Amino acid sequence: MERENVIVRTELELIQAVGGWADKNFGDRRGADWGMIEEVGEAAHAVLKAQQKIRGFENEIIFMKHFEDAMADIIIYLCDWCYPRQAFFKFSRDLKVPVAEPRLQRRIVAVLLQNLGVMMNHDHVLPGHVIEPAIIPIYNMLAQRVCTCVEQWAATEKLDLTLLVAATWAKVEQRNWKERPEGPLPQHA
Repeated sequence: MERENVIVRTELELIQAVGGWADKNFGDRRGADWGMIEEVGEAAHAVLKAQQKIRGFENEIIFMKHFEDAMADIIIYLCDWCYPRQAFFKFSRDLKVPVAEPRLQRRIVAVLLQNLGVMMNHDHVLPGHVIEPAIIPIYNMLAQRVCTCVEQWAATEKLDLTLLVAATWAKVEQRNWKERPEGPLPQHA
């Protein structure tokens, strides 16, 4: 399956690009809600191991690599969740958050998990299904809350989520899970 690179300029274009890519790769076997939960766990794993100063995560470069990847992947999964629901979110480009204060991170993650829990309780929506127009604002609200929490969490580490997502999406969109279900080829130095 050949892909042409899609240049993404707006959140809506990102949602459309991710949704189209996921349609081709997964069809109705999406699991975007589970994907977001998985990535929150990966980010939490990085934070925990960095606090414990174990498994190499005491190294700032290793910590940031894992944390940045998880932050961007949450948003990519969020785009896939939005796509069949006709939902939308917007990045807050001027977000001001204090740096890595552990209590603040815990509050952000708690709110993020609450909203992901609500998303998981919503009926499964398949691409092409008709969405009741009255429910779209609720989907938009949930998507915005998740985006804002992820942005705040990333900002506690002084990260620009929009840049992370753009860089990660450029790699992810090249993957073809139908041709290589075991994953992408390892990258050599």
